[in-house]
Amino acid sequence: ELVERALRAEGLDALVVIFVLPGERLQVVARSHVPWLSAGWLLDPLGGSGHHGEAEALLPTSDATAIKRRLLDRLGEAGTLRPQRVRDVMTTPVHTIAADLPVATLRDHLGEWRHTGVPVARGGELIGIISRHDIEEAERAGRLGEPVSAVMTRDVLTTGSDTDVEEALQIMTKADIGRLPIVDDGRLVGILTRTDARRLLYGERAPRHQDTEPVPLPPSLAG
Repeated sequence: ELVERALRAEGLDALVVIFVLPGERLQVVARSHVPWLSAGWLLDPLGGSGHHGEAEALLPTSDATAIKRRLLDRLGEAGTLRPQRVRDVMTTPVHTIAADLPVATLRDHLGEWRHTGVPVARGGELIGIISRHDIEEAERAGRLGEPVSAVMTRDVLTTGSDTDVEEALQIMTKADIGRLPIVDDGRLVGILTRTDARRLLYGERAPRHQDTEPVPLPPSLAG
């Protein structure tokens, strides 16, 4: 509890405290509030127990200096600690469709692809996105003969490739969307799915999202 309070009070990403106990023992307590450093991983060489956010180890020694050195060596094994960026996990290149593609043509092919939504691009620039739900609504409204541009969503949430993955996940969670187009300097450079972001940050072993391994679109449909 003391370590957690100190971590929050100081606004730290992570904190490790070595307590000297009676009987020549040490208690090492680690807490982490960031996805790029696991408390459990850090204390694993000391025989610690715990998980990503918190871990503890009880050691039969009073040599706190030696234990601190081992912890610093362990951190050194991780290389440069930094937030994971969108570019590290986004899918690229992005499969897109042309804005003038008939909705009926997209509907007929969508079942063959592992997609729930497809970006719409013109000359490499993202101009919209169309989902399976959009297509179903167009079918009910008798608009299958219209171009994709007539029924697509134009106001698309995007982010850049240098965005922290955790921040991108928060954007998707808040907006309740499963994928986020990645745009750099006005050009569509990738796409990030919520499943892949959670897998990278938290090690979830859920099946890969159907948008993360897309079947290539036929050249005649590509945007």
